[in-house]
Amino acid sequence: LEVIDGITLKKSDVKEDSTPLLRPMSASSIVSIRQVDSQLKAATDEQDSLLKNIAERFHALRMLMNSLPAESPRPRTDDSCVTATSSRCSSRARLKDARNFAAVNFNNNDAE
Repeated sequence: LEVIDGITLKKSDVKEDSTPLLRPMSASSIVSIRQVDSQLKAATDEQDSLLKNIAERFHALRMLMNSLPAESPRPRTDDSCVTATSSRCSSRARLKDARNFAAVNFNNNDAE
């Protein structure tokens, strides 16, 4: 092993019994270790942010699901169902109302 805990070991002709001599790390080693450390910290922060985001989304989904009714709405009976032609929002009914309005309001104004 050349690097242990960020410290490089110098090979020496010392007996195996004695402790090896340690030499200081080079500046480039320190910079690369700091870069790796900052990348690991950034990855950890991003992972924490993603985990928090997913938890918030699931919480919002759970709240939405809890707000929905437990049972589906009952189907309408034929009596209570409004047909498309009699609906206020249907195109035919709106056209008919517009024609009636025009006939009442504009034809009377022409006669005056």
